[in-house]
Amino acid sequence: MKNKKILIALLIITLIITAAFNAVHATGDVTTTGTNVTENTTTNDLTTTTEVKEEVGDLFEADQKVLVEQHVIGNAYVMGQDVTISDTKIDGDLFIMGMNVTIDDTEVGGNIFALGQNVNFTGETSAAQVYALGQNLAFGPKTIIARDVSGAGETIKLGGTIGHNAYIDCDNLEIDGKVLGDLEYSSTKEANIADGHVMGKVDFELVEEATAPQKTIGDRVKDSFKNFAGMFITLILIGLVFIFLDKKFLRTVYASSNGGAIGKSLLFSLLGFAVIPLASLILIVIGIGAKTGLALLYAFFLALLISLPACVALITGMTCRNKYSEENKANRKAVYGRFVLISLAFALISAIPILGGLLKACAIFLGFGAIIRNVFFKESNEVANS
Repeated sequence: MKNKKILIALLIITLIITAAFNAVHATGDVTTTGTNVTENTTTNDLTTTTEVKEEVGDLFEADQKVLVEQHVIGNAYVMGQDVTISDTKIDGDLFIMGMNVTIDDTEVGGNIFALGQNVNFTGETSAAQVYALGQNLAFGPKTIIARDVSGAGETIKLGGTIGHNAYIDCDNLEIDGKVLGDLEYSSTKEANIADGHVMGKVDFELVEEATAPQKTIGDRVKDSFKNFAGMFITLILIGLVFIFLDKKFLRTVYASSNGGAIGKSLLFSLLGFAVIPLASLILIVIGIGAKTGLALLYAFFLALLISLPACVALITGMTCRNKYSEENKANRKAVYGRFVLISLAFALISAIPILGGLLKACAIFLGFGAIIRNVFFKESNEVANS
């Protein structure tokens, strides 16, 4: 299976459509060659209507119900609950996400990236390649895909014509059309493929249906101990790395634990989650400053990775602000010891089902805010040493 293609498609969908939905809600530059122009001719009492469609550049549409009928000269980014692309032409790529997605009588010059619960290709729809993920995927009998189809879902119906290979991952596969190349698919059962539907070779991988084994009390205790040990070791290792790499680590901890530390960290966390991903995605999508956007996105995930130790360090600073000084090494060791004890307590609570999950979620949020605050709004040394 070449599920890597599907993962790449989903990444592109997530990046581009999320940015499109949050950043813009308008079409690109409009170059209209004729909008709603009709020409009526009468021959033998029959009236023929010829419609010249509106032409747009890159198309961005996001709403609960979306209907696209324009001629899109560039790429189309569409998201909604019910999305329909009908009787139109898209010169570039189509990125589409929705609960119910229908692509009908549409010619796409580039690739289609589709994500939805129900994704249907109907009418005389054509595209270069298709990457699709959904509960139900259906390709109609008149659909023509020039090259490959990569799809994953619960039920997939392949109709029409696929010019090259098909890579499928599903529970139930039905083939009524033709695959002119190879078919590689994984499923919980083998599909009934009649002769003449696949011109190349068929590679089938049987996937066993997942059955969750019943865990004994002993197994649950072992899992809880593993969760505790993993969390404790993670906190200590990352904390020690920061302590040894940054001699002013504890000073930074104290600076961030002054009056109103909790409230300020929560505020900066809200700002960070709202601004950083959106800003980085916009930079990536528009192409200007793409490297900066990727670096910002990487820094965002790195901050999330170390947010738990940052939260423990913040609590350490709040509980022993008067025990640290650069000169008093003994007190410094006492602070380090308290960091270890708080890490131990945090790891023990985090191993508790439900409660541990809530604790980690809150700690990630709080620690992330403390990191953002210290990176962009450092406190003065006088505050740190007070």
